[in-house]
Amino acid sequence: MGRGAWGAPCDYYASPVGGGDGLSQSTPFRVSDFWSVAVPGKSLCLLDGVYRGPDSTIAPPDNLSGASGAPISVRALNDGAVRIDGESVNDPILLGYNSWFVVEGINAHNGVGSVVALSRGAQFNVIRRVAAWDAKDENNEVVGAHYCGPNLLEDVAAFGVGRKTFQFSQGGDDTTCRRCWGRWEGSTNVGPKTTLEVVYNNYRALVENFIGTWNGGSMPASYTRQHNGVRWAGSAGVPAGTFSGDEPDQPCGIICGGANNSSQLDPNAYARVLGSMVYVPAGARFQGGAGLTFGSIPELEVANTAVFIDHTSFPSLLTIDLSGNEQGNAAHHLTSVGGAGANIAGGWNPSNVVQGQTVTALPSVFSSTAGAQLCFRYQDGVLTDQPLWPWPMNRRILEATTLAAEAGHRHWVYQGDPPMLTLYTQPHAVADVTAEIEAAFGLIPPACRSSQPPTDAGVGEPDAGARPPDGGSDGGEFATDAGVPQLDGGSSGTDAEPGDAGPGAERSVLGGCSCSSPSATPIIVLALVALRRSGARGSKSRLQVATSADLLSPGK
Repeated sequence: MGRGAWGAPCDYYASPVGGGDGLSQSTPFRVSDFWSVAVPGKSLCLLDGVYRGPDSTIAPPDNLSGASGAPISVRALNDGAVRIDGESVNDPILLGYNSWFVVEGINAHNGVGSVVALSRGAQFNVIRRVAAWDAKDENNEVVGAHYCGPNLLEDVAAFGVGRKTFQFSQGGDDTTCRRCWGRWEGSTNVGPKTTLEVVYNNYRALVENFIGTWNGGSMPASYTRQHNGVRWAGSAGVPAGTFSGDEPDQPCGIICGGANNSSQLDPNAYARVLGSMVYVPAGARFQGGAGLTFGSIPELEVANTAVFIDHTSFPSLLTIDLSGNEQGNAAHHLTSVGGAGANIAGGWNPSNVVQGQTVTALPSVFSSTAGAQLCFRYQDGVLTDQPLWPWPMNRRILEATTLAAEAGHRHWVYQGDPPMLTLYTQPHAVADVTAEIEAAFGLIPPACRSSQPPTDAGVGEPDAGARPPDGGSDGGEFATDAGVPQLDGGSSGTDAEPGDAGPGAERSVLGGCSCSSPSATPIIVLALVALRRSGARGSKSRLQVATSADLLSPGK
């Protein structure tokens, strides 16, 4: 038995070619061969290489699951040396009706829909140290969670083509996004655009130390609006036609929330955005919206969060737009740099908010107690004393974006009239996240830096013995969620946001950004037997629901 990333044991091995029994590195089989022998506690280590074809994707059959304390693991033998190319005809990573999985150390791109999809009742899964890019240019996101939860995304990066980069919606409840980085780049599909959508008909999202940016480098010079490859016929507020690439439909912003429909059991979000950063540097193709924007969604908390929008390039765009006078919302320890400043309605009970046009005129977000405090990590909603910097996925993101910037890298967008999926030759931009954050918010002091980042060293990382490869958390990470029935958790549906760009027109006003979301598929409303909200401000709010579905097993 060998050892994979994080020093964890490997029960089986796979390679792009396969052909063996999978019991050693010299006799690997294909990824698809693992599913017949995968049981709780078993792990598959992927040898270095590029994986293509349906036998090489991480898409286990329905109802194959690990167990609490004994997940099924699929990980790169060498962190970042495995790349799954969906070639726009396969799902690189898809967990649906699958629970207690850990997927680690992998790069994935060019999905047939999304690139990383958690859906259809998937629960207690961990996606860790995964870099994903280029969903299909239709109604898809790069990384998404729908009709499932709880699930954990930890040290995940996403960029490239996709209507949204990260999206938790339509029953994608109890999703934790910890130390994720995202960059929106392009989509010609109708519907709102954002780097991270925290709320859209889902509950209890927890966002910790998210970094988001925007650069529409994958938008063609001009495009004809389309919906899933079909020329958009137009609807109220969303006209058909051909537009400049600097005019994507409904660019709502970088961290956003849609809404919880009034037809749902509870319109409250119970969501938290903590210790997060948004940056838009000079010269970026940022087409509108605000850096961080939430509208009329009750029960939200935004704390220790900073937004930088270069003032000389974008003097009229809001950095922060928190509108509405909803109950239970809180905005505190915020820093706004540049743009047109912050707009925070009184209903948010704002406190400790600082703003100015330049970072040099403001207290440091790394060393001051005024405004955002971004020196240390959050863990399960609690600010720790563990340094956040350098960014744990910095090397992996630099390597992935460098690969995606090569001339031979292929990605597609819809162009022409009628729209045709066309190879787009403009390369992705290379990203050095730590350097870009310092350019926006100033130098990171030594007190905020760890000499041995605990999740950036791959094999033999410093805390490999202290933290098992599954985070020691497949019982612990989700311990607070284990007894909470999941709304819509058993509903079946598409991995992408259902009907978000269908006929008709539903209006979702996000602060200053009026986002027309043409018809949304109705959410299945479960019979409400008892409704009780527990949890005080400062701890993750929980909605506990007892329904007729409680009589069924999770995910049924």
